[in-house]
Amino acid sequence: MEYLSAFREPGVIISVTITVVGLLFSSHFKKTGDWIIKHLGLLPGRLKADAKVKFWRYKRQYLERVYNPAELNWQIVRTYSLMLLFAMSLTLYVLLLAIGPLKGIGTLPTGIQLFICSPVLVLEALWLFQREYTRALIDTAGKRVTSQLTTRYSRRTR
Repeated sequence: MEYLSAFREPGVIISVTITVVGLLFSSHFKKTGDWIIKHLGLLPGRLKADAKVKFWRYKRQYLERVYNPAELNWQIVRTYSLMLLFAMSLTLYVLLLAIGPLKGIGTLPTGIQLFICSPVLVLEALWLFQREYTRALIDTAGKRVTSQLTTRYSRRTR
């Protein structure tokens, strides 16, 4: 049970807390970012205009992906492939820690340990970002299809 003592360290507690808060409030972070872009009163005119152009370009590309079912399926496949890559890399690292050359990783400095485990962390971050983006696409596609169907249906029944 010696390995469970690592969960008492402040760094581990902070990282788990940040991960849980990020998962619970990820949609709120996006809304906060949208609000900041809409209310850019402190930036000069040129930077404000550039930020708004980039924001609307992103929105246009986002809506084009929502209307294209092949693109939506591609994003779903991409999400699952990143999840599989993350799971395989995590399994590989656990095996390397258990039976392989990484048995003594705990004796190395923290920076080296993070560098060795960085591929797993990068794949996890990529997967989580892609998963949230795909969820947002699916939600938007569902709202758009539902709203179109209800307006057409209400016109026919009048």
